[in-house]
Amino acid sequence: MRLIPSVLNWSYHRDYWGAWNSSLESYVPRVSAVARKHGFEQSGINLGVGGDQNQLASFDDAYVREVRSRLDDLGLQVIPILGNLDIHADPSFVKRSVEAIKPALERSAVLGATVSTFGTSLHGRLTREKAVTIYAEAAAEICELAAGLGQSLCSENYNTFTSDELMAVVERSGASNHGFLNDIGNWLITGEDPYSVTKKLLPRTIHLHIKDYALDDGVWRSVPLGDGIVPVRKILQTLADAAGEATLYLALETDLDSDGEDEALDRSYAYYADWAAQINEGAAR
Repeated sequence: MRLIPSVLNWSYHRDYWGAWNSSLESYVPRVSAVARKHGFEQSGINLGVGGDQNQLASFDDAYVREVRSRLDDLGLQVIPILGNLDIHADPSFVKRSVEAIKPALERSAVLGATVSTFGTSLHGRLTREKAVTIYAEAAAEICELAAGLGQSLCSENYNTFTSDELMAVVERSGASNHGFLNDIGNWLITGEDPYSVTKKLLPRTIHLHIKDYALDDGVWRSVPLGDGIVPVRKILQTLADAAGEATLYLALETDLDSDGEDEALDRSYAYYADWAAQINEGAAR
């Protein structure tokens, strides 16, 4: 399996919070610079194209095409973030969120995306089984549109669903272009083992967030890769050893509770670059 590093826009949430739609002009150069500093001429960029984290200054088709041209020139493959899917007891909430995602999918296609991501918002008064059912049915609808646009879809784990529940969602959606976004750090929040879950989800994993955590006074603190307790190298090796010719973009993520976003991401990229160099050296022997 071919692995390519990317950058998640949330790694700069302290800088861009409340101003996502004016962040593109500084975000793109930051992503390109850190990738090239560590020797990656080709990399990914996770870019908000809808919802609260939209980073596009305009939805005009000509503007979106111009953004794609700039990203292509920098060797950046976009992995769009479409917005949030509401999982709610009131069907009108679900429908409204699905309808908001649809135009974001069309923008993603213009940007040349083959994999797009979305978040989820789980509302109260639902049993776990009902939440899985509502999620799967809504996902099936947006995956049908995505298939017509040449895209596969995935949503990350955070604190709302277990790995077994997410597997049930993907299976029940019935969509062949529906896969997993595995955030390797967030399994600690749900009390699951990141390495075991990574192996379990791997056959249908289409994107990853590579993140490390340290437990500090009851808080999972995001730290640069290698500074926490997530078995990052073991997971990366498992991904690299997986059979097949598929390409996986790995979004390097830091989610800091204090300033220092550039330094933290730089250190994470250095960690990844060191691992990649060792893998390449071993393959050359």
